[in-house]
Amino acid sequence: MRLSLPEYGSQGMKVLLVNMPWAPVDLPCLGIGILKTAAEAGIEDCRVEVHYANIDYIDWIDSRTDFTSDDYGYFSLNSYFYGVGDWIFSSALYGDPKWRVREFSKFLTGKISPDLIQKSVDLHTLAPEFVTHISKRIVSEEPDVVGFTAMFQQTTSALAGAKCIKEMAPHIVTVLGGSSFDAEQGAAVHRNFSFVDYVVRGEGEISFPRLLNSFSNDGQLKDIPGLCWRDTSGHSAANAMSTIPISPGSLVTPDYHGYFERLRKSAASSWAVPALTLEGSRGCWWGEKHQCTFCGLNGSLMKFRSKGGEEFYSEIIEQVRQHRILDIYLVDNILEMGYLKSLVPLLTQDDYHLRFHVEVKSNLRRDQLGQLAAAGMTFVQPGIESLSSRVLRLMDKGVTGCQNVRFLRDGQEAGLSIEWLYLHGFPGELPEDYDEIISQFPALEHLEPPTRKSARIAIERYSPYFSKPELGFFPLRSAEFYGFTYALPEAELFDLAYVFDASPKGIGRDVIRRLNEGLQVWIEAHEWSRLTHTDLGDRIVLMNRRRSYAWLTHVLDDPVEIALFRLLDQPHKLGALVAKTAQAVPHAHFDDSQAMRILSKWKKLGLIFTDDGTFIHVAPRMENQELLKIFPVRHLPEVSERSPLNRPSLHPSADTGGAAGSPNRPQTSLVRPSSTRLTVTCWKDYEHSCRTVAGMHLGKITIDGPPAVIAQSLWDQGARRVELPEWTVLSPDGALEQACHTLGLVGNLTSLAVFVDWRLVLEEGAPPWLTLSHLHPPSELHAGADGDEILRQWRQEYYLGKCVWLRGPGFIQIRDRRWNGLRRFTLTDSQELAAVEALSKGDSEFRIPRHVLDGFRTEDLTIPIGGQTWFAPYLMRRRPKHAW
Repeated sequence: MRLSLPEYGSQGMKVLLVNMPWAPVDLPCLGIGILKTAAEAGIEDCRVEVHYANIDYIDWIDSRTDFTSDDYGYFSLNSYFYGVGDWIFSSALYGDPKWRVREFSKFLTGKISPDLIQKSVDLHTLAPEFVTHISKRIVSEEPDVVGFTAMFQQTTSALAGAKCIKEMAPHIVTVLGGSSFDAEQGAAVHRNFSFVDYVVRGEGEISFPRLLNSFSNDGQLKDIPGLCWRDTSGHSAANAMSTIPISPGSLVTPDYHGYFERLRKSAASSWAVPALTLEGSRGCWWGEKHQCTFCGLNGSLMKFRSKGGEEFYSEIIEQVRQHRILDIYLVDNILEMGYLKSLVPLLTQDDYHLRFHVEVKSNLRRDQLGQLAAAGMTFVQPGIESLSSRVLRLMDKGVTGCQNVRFLRDGQEAGLSIEWLYLHGFPGELPEDYDEIISQFPALEHLEPPTRKSARIAIERYSPYFSKPELGFFPLRSAEFYGFTYALPEAELFDLAYVFDASPKGIGRDVIRRLNEGLQVWIEAHEWSRLTHTDLGDRIVLMNRRRSYAWLTHVLDDPVEIALFRLLDQPHKLGALVAKTAQAVPHAHFDDSQAMRILSKWKKLGLIFTDDGTFIHVAPRMENQELLKIFPVRHLPEVSERSPLNRPSLHPSADTGGAAGSPNRPQTSLVRPSSTRLTVTCWKDYEHSCRTVAGMHLGKITIDGPPAVIAQSLWDQGARRVELPEWTVLSPDGALEQACHTLGLVGNLTSLAVFVDWRLVLEEGAPPWLTLSHLHPPSELHAGADGDEILRQWRQEYYLGKCVWLRGPGFIQIRDRRWNGLRRFTLTDSQELAAVEALSKGDSEFRIPRHVLDGFRTEDLTIPIGGQTWFAPYLMRRRPKHAW
């Protein structure tokens, strides 16, 4: 089958690329974005448009049922290993709203809640109507070619869409591609579904443009690597796939313009903050040497390739500039280590506030994790999967249990959000591989837990467990849910499937139960747990707040113990510990028995983790990391113990400079933050109990100058708790001269996650407390009869980052969650940009233009205090954890 050039029409070939449910809504589709760029660059007179049918589905279903973002997330990703998302659209594929409802409902019973089963059935019933709806829209656009991509739970919806379009308009060419149609999967789809004209398998940047070009020239379909096509008799042919991956120079930049325009018009725009999907590399450099036994993510091509660091940096910045999006999801299966010397320094040196989701190997060192954090790569997925070295060897992970614990410890210290899962079910694992680990979970409750309870490994196509029966999984069969989704024999299901069933291996139910009980306690306890250390040179101060350990403060002041603790910053065997400690403290005559006595004591205190004869301490350095958690303050003990203080009286400034709303208000507003000299009291730890520990009190520090500079200086001096001496008084009639300056200081300290001990008076008619609710809660508040309740609510709902500003290339973005929902402002006007910079720096000479000031005040971004202007958002300098 071929198209001829005259059939294209006067404007050339029109290609429509479709992203069906259940593709993520907050991420543009990388594959479609890449193919749009490649096709338009490689084919003359070719127009490529993108149809985000996943977003259309949300608007369509939202008008018919009670449907939420959580529902979409479940069917998109969380139900993947039950196949629910694909089954929902099987009714559209086979034209039967009741397609295997009874069988699939029985399969799901006991696996998911009855409410979710019913919702799945309801969506299944409606799916044919949606596919007809979306297919009519696609056909009405009169494309010559319609391409569907599929990844995870998009296979059935893509097939249903292709079938419906072919029935409505047989002349339209249907093409399928994406990871769900790689290798045998794509060949099986092509030979079993005749309405699919072509399947592009493997990397599509080369093959897809060649296929399109073949419609108007003499190119041979059989010469296109990986292509599935039909000969003149209708027989399905599958070309051999290329064994040579495309070069780094051929990894093109995706085109995402259609996505952001469509999302802005959708109900889904209120669900999440969109991110850019970008790639710097393909393949896996670790998998080339030792592919993890259960991992099939790289499909048929494992060879690792990456863009140059400078080239990728330029691509990132240009995409951010075009779309004014600061959040970036890197799809690389593993971070290119060379980027630590090329890309990461460029991201660190620029003046932009980008945030990345990245996948890394869990053997990264502390300094490397610090580099990632400084570059904005703060949401990391390290592939930890277990804390048992023996089980990790069964996975061929190339790391140990102690290295994984080190990553959790040092990652918390760096302020990273860490996403990981605990897996079980590996052939050869034993109960004793879990017993000792489970017993140590209480010592780890301050570290990042797995995102949920443990999961049995799934057998994925392209993984060693799939391709090597000798590893323990044989025989394999396609996962049960495929049989309820497709009307195909097992042999065809086997080739189409990505997930497979096999007899379970590894630990039994009793061990799994104990593992999950321990993990659940860890997950629940983590929000309020704490263990940190501060090294003062001649002593090490440990602060603790964990469920199973009653002590609050522990000081190491013995030279041997100090040396031993510092050595345990890295994993060590007993012999190496003894030798190195004896070398560090030669007069101590240190031996194995003395070492074991100390290690046993520390284990009882929950200071160390041990596995496979190796030890490591589990106390991150004190960096106020607990204050990066969502809702941290409500878990802290009472703020402080104070001597009685009289409520201050007001001394309004005589010159208010023109209050907001005054008919004589000037055309510009002068930024005149006070530079009043102030003496603050500082500590190296935010816990009140640390006041009695020698060396933790920094004393009184006299400060003066712009609040941003003061805050950074205090942090650099080691201040983690700062007590302000004076009450801050806000009044509609005026304020203490220092009020604007103090609010600026509190905001800047908050942005660094410093515990600010300040006291606030809100007079009647003062700005509402919610205007200030993004600041660290005051320790005392006077606000009339409701003051105590306001303070309780403030502490209960506060978290870092509720109202912040961030800088991008040519724009500033403000994110405001003080009023519960997210309000996002993107500023591009040069006067607005200059105003934000000046307000944040405390530029005493800058005058805000009237229209800019009015706009800021309307959105409660600035507050007039006397004759001064306070800018409420603070610069995002540390990231809250898991706020992606």
